[in-house]
Amino acid sequence: MRYRTLDVRIWGDEKFRSLSPIPPSGKALFLYLLTNSNTTSIPGLYRAGAAGMAEELGWTTEGFLEVFREVLDQGLAMADLDSRVVFIPNAIKYNKPQSPNVIKSWASHWDEIPECKLKNLAYEKLKAFIEGFGEGFIAAFVKAIHKPISKAMANQEQEQEQEQKQERVSSRREDIPTTDIQDKIKNQNSCPHKEIIALYHEILPMCPLVRSWGSPRRSYLKSRWREEPARQNLGWWRGFFEHVKKSDFLIGNVPGRDGNDPFLADLEWLIRPSKFARVIEGKYHKVQPC
Repeated sequence: MRYRTLDVRIWGDEKFRSLSPIPPSGKALFLYLLTNSNTTSIPGLYRAGAAGMAEELGWTTEGFLEVFREVLDQGLAMADLDSRVVFIPNAIKYNKPQSPNVIKSWASHWDEIPECKLKNLAYEKLKAFIEGFGEGFIAAFVKAIHKPISKAMANQEQEQEQEQKQERVSSRREDIPTTDIQDKIKNQNSCPHKEIIALYHEILPMCPLVRSWGSPRRSYLKSRWREEPARQNLGWWRGFFEHVKKSDFLIGNVPGRDGNDPFLADLEWLIRPSKFARVIEGKYHKVQPC
């Protein structure tokens, strides 16, 4: 098996950040989860919140949550967003500790992980994996990684803190760590994809037909829908497509250069972050025939 070394500081590198942004996708997000600067010496376990990760990727929080669900559904990662804990169960298989001293170095990072059910689960999975390495590794693990305190063993201060947290977030579900993100997604304003696509087909029949509507297309449209309250009704989208129709360039009435076919904007192109604002501002209504 071949491996490559990647410095997590790449996400903050000036030249890297100046490149064209990565559109929301499950593959891109999983690579980010494996390599971002929040990662610690403990393979696959670290603290990170949805808003912070979305901001670093240049995505909206809604777009981030949408593709994060893809990663969760595949079992590639787990998350407790209320506690801001992320766990990638199989990370340790590809980042095996080379010595007991490596495991001892996990201690400080382990203490920084908030107490939650996901931390308990991570403890059991990491412990089960290390048990296959021999007594020296097991002894190092027991010394460095204390077992999370259960609710029954928590002191009074911890119980009071938990009660206050439950009062603030009375609707929180604690069945499975991944339900936190699923609840957040369900609670977002629902974007009527089918209705908007139908309006696009009705008003812009000359533009390419929408035949498939998966990620990242769904993420783009959800983000545009939720960015402003004014956009959260079909009347706004009807007006938007009527506006597009007035652009000869966007609907293929401007001959292409060097004998190429005219450009025709499809729905995905129209709702891309880099294009959407320019379309609204009428930047493509001023394009003249060559």
